[in-house]
Amino acid sequence: MFNCEINKDYDILVSEPWDFVSLDGKNLIKGEIINIVSESCVIYRANHKLQFENIEGNILILSPRHREDNFENLIDEKLTFNCGLLKSNIELTENENVLKTNSKFVLIASFKK
Repeated sequence: MFNCEINKDYDILVSEPWDFVSLDGKNLIKGEIINIVSESCVIYRANHKLQFENIEGNILILSPRHREDNFENLIDEKLTFNCGLLKSNIELTENENVLKTNSKFVLIASFKK
């Protein structure tokens, strides 16, 4: 059972790139979890558009950084995860594989407690 809530605000603390800055501040992204696809895939909507090289958007696909980790105990323990910026033409109802394949890896982060 997951101990995080859909449509609840969560802040992301960015660790890589170390010099990341958004409209929310240094190494910070504010937004909400909009869907928990599986224990290894969460859809997150940032409050502001993010831009990395030639891709822009506000939907991040989160996946655990280490294979043995998952989002099941997301709030109880610090979990490091990869963030992929979803390409704009992909539906949020797609399956985990489609979401991950159609996102560009942009950040390493964790949820700020």
